[in-house]
Amino acid sequence: MKQLSISARRLWAKKGKPGVMTWLPLYQHMADAAGVARLLWREWLSASERQLIAYGLSEPNQAEGLAVFLAACHDLGKGVPLFQAKPRAFLSDELDVQILDSLQAEGLPCEPYASFINARETPHALATQVLLLNMGCDPAIAAILGAHHGRPATTTTLGGMPMLVHGMHYHLGKQGKEQWSGIQQELLDFTLRLSGFESLAALPKPNFPAQVLLSALVIVADWIASNERFFPYLTWEQEHQTDGTDRTENAWERLGLPKPWRRDDLAAEPNYFQDRFEIDTPYPSQLNAMETAGQVGFPGIFILEAPMGAGKTESALVAAEIFADKAMKSGVFFALPTQATSNAIFPRLLDWARKLKAPGKHAIRLAHGKAQFHDDYHALLEGSRHIGETAEDIMVHQWFEGNKQSLLADFVVGTIDQFLLSALRQRHVMLRHLGLAGKVVILDECHAYDAYMNKYLDQALKWMGVYRVPVIILSATLPARRRAQLVRAYLGQSVNPVSSRRQRLSKSPVSPEPAPAWTTSRGYPLITWTDGSQVFQKELQKSGASRRVELERLADDQLAERLKTLLQHGGYAGVMVNTVLRAQQFYQVLKEAFGEDAVTLIHSRFITPDRVACEARLLDMLGKPKGNKVRSGTHVVVGTQVIEQSLDLDFDLLVSDLCPMDLLLQRMGRLHRHQRGRPDGLETARCLVMGIRAEGFESGAEAIYKAYPLMRTLALLPRDYLTLPDDIPRLTQDVYDPDLALPEEPEGYGEAREEWNRLIARQEGRATAYLIKAPQSDDILNDWLSHTPKEAAGEASVRDSGDSVEVLVIRRREDGMLAPLPEAGFQETGAGMPVFKAPEPQDARMLARQSLRLPPSLCHEGIIDKTIEALEVSNQIISSWQASPWLKGQLFLILNHDLETTLCGFRLAYSRELGLLCEKEGGGHGEQGIQPAG
Repeated sequence: MKQLSISARRLWAKKGKPGVMTWLPLYQHMADAAGVARLLWREWLSASERQLIAYGLSEPNQAEGLAVFLAACHDLGKGVPLFQAKPRAFLSDELDVQILDSLQAEGLPCEPYASFINARETPHALATQVLLLNMGCDPAIAAILGAHHGRPATTTTLGGMPMLVHGMHYHLGKQGKEQWSGIQQELLDFTLRLSGFESLAALPKPNFPAQVLLSALVIVADWIASNERFFPYLTWEQEHQTDGTDRTENAWERLGLPKPWRRDDLAAEPNYFQDRFEIDTPYPSQLNAMETAGQVGFPGIFILEAPMGAGKTESALVAAEIFADKAMKSGVFFALPTQATSNAIFPRLLDWARKLKAPGKHAIRLAHGKAQFHDDYHALLEGSRHIGETAEDIMVHQWFEGNKQSLLADFVVGTIDQFLLSALRQRHVMLRHLGLAGKVVILDECHAYDAYMNKYLDQALKWMGVYRVPVIILSATLPARRRAQLVRAYLGQSVNPVSSRRQRLSKSPVSPEPAPAWTTSRGYPLITWTDGSQVFQKELQKSGASRRVELERLADDQLAERLKTLLQHGGYAGVMVNTVLRAQQFYQVLKEAFGEDAVTLIHSRFITPDRVACEARLLDMLGKPKGNKVRSGTHVVVGTQVIEQSLDLDFDLLVSDLCPMDLLLQRMGRLHRHQRGRPDGLETARCLVMGIRAEGFESGAEAIYKAYPLMRTLALLPRDYLTLPDDIPRLTQDVYDPDLALPEEPEGYGEAREEWNRLIARQEGRATAYLIKAPQSDDILNDWLSHTPKEAAGEASVRDSGDSVEVLVIRRREDGMLAPLPEAGFQETGAGMPVFKAPEPQDARMLARQSLRLPPSLCHEGIIDKTIEALEVSNQIISSWQASPWLKGQLFLILNHDLETTLCGFRLAYSRELGLLCEKEGGGHGEQGIQPAG
């Protein structure tokens, strides 16, 4: 390889920490990144991802070479005076001076860093893009490198660059222009040689989706090549090789990234349900779903609508394995609505992944903010501490532990947020696209998202369609209208029928085209799927017998008396209410009626150890039975949506606050969920519905769900009984069909409908502010993540749930020392917790588990800033705790020895029995601005 000039070899890319005389020459970092990119392409990307990128190029057979060029050239913009003059600390040290002196000696004029004006306006990623454009590079290729720090350049920024380009940032006027332009050309030629191209003109042109994936690949290559552990810095005098493979191969071996997953023996099809789940006799609907998946030639979107408890999870994983083979995908991402549901599914996905017996080692990831506290995941993490050295086939690879890298692991379980974030204009979003493009995606409980989240979901599905990612959607209660929107989004079609636009523009009336049958079908269970661009649908064979659910409407003050009557021969009842406050109030009432040992309270406002312990007790008491014996005794569980969302519980009797129909039916899925004997009088399932008042609805329900869907639910809910699963499609479709008139409109129905429509419009409008644009093949990456200043005033988020404040709860003992809550699993010492230094790691991890979210009354727009400020003031005594990685950035709620405190005019108290209590000082509860209880 042609030798670089001494001038080029003196440019720096990385410097060691101040005081350490080590550095990394620019050309060496270019060579390192090029070598990593080549290995990523050959040994880490799935066949599907390589194909997606290649087919998006003007010359598909040059895809690997383009990836290597991009990685090699990503830091070309460091070869400018501005960057080379930059000291590694506020004041230049010996290494900084040595580098600048050597550049001057080689004829490259470079002024001190302080002489550069507006230095931040020309970051080196932007410099790379502009230099390449000036050299005649295709704008789409240059845009990829301008985005390698996670955010592409904007048209406005690029339009203002000429003055800086011809100024001193990139060269030093007429005197330095020739020298710096020459060195930049030499570096460019170097990267072309590394990648096998003769000139910029020979580079293949990428379309827009290929640009996104290539930009992510460059980021991954850069991050790996920038890790000093794998690519050590050099001393000034040290000899080094630019094209030697030993440095890259040694780093790659130490990194130990897993090879793409694929099934071990494709010729031998497994007995899926027995081999993966030890299910001897699958449900007919499960077999139907597996057979349908096997018949699909070009997997796309696959929507499975089936009752609660029908084995949809197993069906989805079987379909995912089949689709991964057909679509050449190398992993699975399983998304669920909440952290609790993600935690519940993780052990099942881990067990499934282990039974795949795929060759090699593969990475798994639990992707949400509390993953480190999941016992199974933490144990796997501890066993995988030494990267690439664990004996486990399924491991937690440390490189994927960062939030931005989480979707790059082979098997990922996480909240739906992780998927929706792929449609959010957020820095480094292209990494999410790369992670998803090589996987099969499973979205569970897809009915549980509001209009705001659905906007992001639809846009993400458009991108999945472009990437040919099989997407499996699961729901027990999916409205037909929403089903059609999901399919059309995936296919890149307009949600509104084409005929509607023609009709508006036509001078004469045009009959609307009839909607395809798959958009309105009320079959159940039902699969709707695409094969290429075609949409198909099939009603599945039902699993098990239908069951009658007796319905009864109940006043709040009659609950205890009615439960005593219904449970006189024993039984296990669930009481699901809409807010934490109601759960706490009903618990107190029922405890007096049945006794403390016969009632359990569960909601989201318990610290994590208490909630986990409670969930374990409930699963042991109310989980899947080992036989058909009737449970003895009487027990009542009072809780919020956490019962519906995260726990596989089986009640003999159910009480529920009124909520929208699909959620109400989901709650009924916990009623007679498993086959077992039932107490006398409870042989038939029964659901009592509360929260219905003559003057309207219970205030919490209306604040959370709004009056319009509650009115439609109440009007269409039978008064006597319904049949599951037979009535699920009819009731769900009727409630969410805006064209279906109610038998009798309740008072205020028109106003409630208008307010609902305004809410939907507001939610969709807010979501649009940060929504990435849809994929268009001829677009360029510039402006992809930009937004207007007006939009920037809002906070980018994929949930429209309002502000919240999470705190860690500790107490001040009578002796004045700080300590965890008593009996929280923490070995308390007589000295308490030291406030002058960070706790030991094991103690800090225990403290970090004691988290909960404050009530809405302390988090609404008018008070949240005061709440945070008051917490920060009280936390000043433990400011040293911020040095702990477990506690950094956390706010503590410091209670007194009686586990009480005051905060912004509210009295807060914590009880292991009731959770966090909130009262306004002087009377009144703290549930203003109610949000879903969770």
